[in-house]
Amino acid sequence: EGFEGSGISIDSLPGSSTNIYKSKNDVYEGDYSGMIHLDVAHRNFTGATVTSFDLPKNKSGMLMEINIKNTGTIVTIGLFFNLPGGTVSKEEYLFVNPGDHWKKLYVNFTKLVNRYSNAENFKVFFKAELPSELNQTDIFLDNIKLIHF
Repeated sequence: EGFEGSGISIDSLPGSSTNIYKSKNDVYEGDYSGMIHLDVAHRNFTGATVTSFDLPKNKSGMLMEINIKNTGTIVTIGLFFNLPGGTVSKEEYLFVNPGDHWKKLYVNFTKLVNRYSNAENFKVFFKAELPSELNQTDIFLDNIKLIHF
């Protein structure tokens, strides 16, 4: 997801009080980034990829490359595994500490994905909450790629 196309491949989930939007406010690369604005009326965000992805075969590696700027709050990155019988398992995997600059991350999901080899597929999710000491903060995402080998 580079946020350059007409749609966004990440959608908010029930219970989330805000959405992710295309924004020109702070962009890592290109014309747009994805922005999540948190404030006192919109305190939390949980969103996941619209698409469910197949698990890599033969226990091959899987990474996510992402550029992120989160100045005021921790962002959680994880996976929802869709298991046989309709059960969903939620795994919070990485907690991204706040910082004033864009960060390029390579998130190695290989061991986690291999633990769920019986899953039918998975989705990537992002979660954040406005800290009580802040009135507002923005989170920016750009150039999100899943890579398997």
